[in-house]
Amino acid sequence: MRQVFYYGRDNLVVIDGEVEEDFFPYIYTIGGIVKSVGVKYVEKADYTPYFFENVGYRPKSGNVYRVYVLNPSLVPKIREKALREGLAVAQSVIPYGARISADLNYREWSVEQLYDMFMQKINEKRKILAFDVEVVGKNVLIGYTYGDEVMYTDNPADLFAEDFDYIVGFNSQEFDVKYLGKFAPTEYVVDTPWGLKPHIDLFTIAQSRAKTAFGVVESGISLYEVARQIGIQVDMRLKLLRHKLSQLTTEEIKKYLAEDIKVTYELARKWISVLEMLSVITSISPPAIVQLLEKASTAMLAEIMYHKELESAGKVFTDRERQWEIYGGDKVKASAVGIYQKVVELDFNAMYPTTYYIYKVDPEGVRECADGFPVKLSERGEIKVCFDGGDVYEVLRKLYLARGVSKKLKQQGYQEVDTAVKILANSAFGGFGRVTGMGIVNEIIAGFIFQFTEKIFGDLWNYSSKISKPIYGDTDSVYIQANDSVVQELNAFVKKYGDAYELKIEDVWDKFVLLPRKDRGVAEKSYIKVKGNNVIIKGGKLKPHSLSRGLRYGGWHRIISETLNGKNFMHLIEEFVKSAPIEELFVEKSSTLYDIFHNSEGERKARLDHMSDIPILANIALDNGGAVVAEPNMLNGRTISSRTIFDALFIPVETRETKQYILLKDEPVLSTVYVDYDGKRAIVKVHAKRVGEIEVRRACMRYLREHNAVQSILSLFSQLVLSFS
Repeated sequence: MRQVFYYGRDNLVVIDGEVEEDFFPYIYTIGGIVKSVGVKYVEKADYTPYFFENVGYRPKSGNVYRVYVLNPSLVPKIREKALREGLAVAQSVIPYGARISADLNYREWSVEQLYDMFMQKINEKRKILAFDVEVVGKNVLIGYTYGDEVMYTDNPADLFAEDFDYIVGFNSQEFDVKYLGKFAPTEYVVDTPWGLKPHIDLFTIAQSRAKTAFGVVESGISLYEVARQIGIQVDMRLKLLRHKLSQLTTEEIKKYLAEDIKVTYELARKWISVLEMLSVITSISPPAIVQLLEKASTAMLAEIMYHKELESAGKVFTDRERQWEIYGGDKVKASAVGIYQKVVELDFNAMYPTTYYIYKVDPEGVRECADGFPVKLSERGEIKVCFDGGDVYEVLRKLYLARGVSKKLKQQGYQEVDTAVKILANSAFGGFGRVTGMGIVNEIIAGFIFQFTEKIFGDLWNYSSKISKPIYGDTDSVYIQANDSVVQELNAFVKKYGDAYELKIEDVWDKFVLLPRKDRGVAEKSYIKVKGNNVIIKGGKLKPHSLSRGLRYGGWHRIISETLNGKNFMHLIEEFVKSAPIEELFVEKSSTLYDIFHNSEGERKARLDHMSDIPILANIALDNGGAVVAEPNMLNGRTISSRTIFDALFIPVETRETKQYILLKDEPVLSTVYVDYDGKRAIVKVHAKRVGEIEVRRACMRYLREHNAVQSILSLFSQLVLSFS
């Protein structure tokens, strides 16, 4: 397969290391031609257009035109013009790099071919170059590795002494590549003696809507936070060196840089393997997939596959937006607050993919039928539907059956194959119910998937209550106290919905804890499960997001486990505060100025949240002589990248209305923070004085006593005692 991706400028693409100028972005218009300055040329396409009518896509008459556009940035403008003129559009939201990659690489495959295709890709043994740059004063130090020794240079040409397949960094698009000079003509490529090579910024994946699929289940933007979540061991103490690089010797800087580069390499090794396996299925090359994730979710990968299948059949489905809300009921069931022993975790094996596979779900093959399943939509009421399959179902069918191939390869040690197939199989139906934007949208399909699986889940819970003791259930998992015969009986029960449905024993937990709500009911989507040293905490209020870093990275789970085994919780907390290295007592926060000044919807905050934002601004202020004028992309009048990450290690001296923190700089300092507003600007001033170890430990203990997670644990165990008494 050719390595095809967007060059990052004009209409240019890279094909196997060479820049090509002969390709242009395009969309389809139906019923007429768009005339605009941005249009390069138009050609008639020999496809039958399909429009959404009532419950599904249906063929209609009308000419289909492929409208080529001068560059990707003009595509939205041309789409909006077409819609204003009353034309329909198709394939108008596909990112350019992914489109070209799929167009040039697309090949049909059968499930029988898939094993050999995966093994061929595995045996290619891609070579990865990981790099990072540190700038101290006017000195630029570049570190890099191919996986063994870390090397250092101040000459970017040295990086390209050997050929490689990918160069990778973390948050490198906005910072590191500019120090490669002429060797990085755009943020997506580096120019080497062996041609243009793709530059992949792993930060893009970590911040994308697909991050959970790649193993990033908690928020966090620093390299070490991401690495820990996917099982890469890191030395967190080395991260402390970032704030005082200017005071380190060259050898100390190299030690710090080496750790960053090794972690980046290991992260790349894991994620690029997954990207390679995704490329086997989708025909889209890894760098083009990463470019897609800048703007879309993994559901777009499946949608591109649908379009290719439809084009092979001479069809084009028009883009549409969602019109009706989808009723999705509560898939959480719980018995009572308490601590349960020896609990079996049962999981449905690919519940959603099994559903679309068994029932031949397809946006064209859906029809109303008297004996069908009732789907409920807002403003439309109840619609009974059946499915007859179709071209899109052919893709869904293959993705479902691909799980059998990936599980076989997983047993042989190729986890990345199974991860890739799961990503596609689980997200393949996501586009049908997309909340915003355009595409192949069909609310009936999304409603059917959600509501039918809800029925299965509810029926299973009720049945299991008759033959065993169900404790908790959520979406496609059920926790019960049961023996093997009960599990077999439950498996036989779910077969009534289709032979492919299967429950498997995911694990058996020593302890399973259901948590209380304030009204003494059971908290939904919140529990603790323990097996040996493995402690998993579900639910936000008990997770160690803003606890001291020594608790966050391991200690918190150990303390909860020991508490469940009878030890005094507050005594364990006090022991931690007394004995932990001082740097482990501080709360760790990483953020960008853009995130500090905007909410999750991208709207400007009226005021700043001092708990999460002010310590970082105070840290920046101290590094800039005690005062800083901070705006979304401004620092002391200097424009900075919206992706520049700032760190702070801090302890709130009080957790209510004060703006006073102990910051860990070269030494702990008590920072009194003043924030004034000059128009839309936040002016931060900091008064700082040195404090000793005793003050640090006292402040940490006070902060922990008042912390929500600590209070929740104390409340939890007091309620559990009451419930058992």
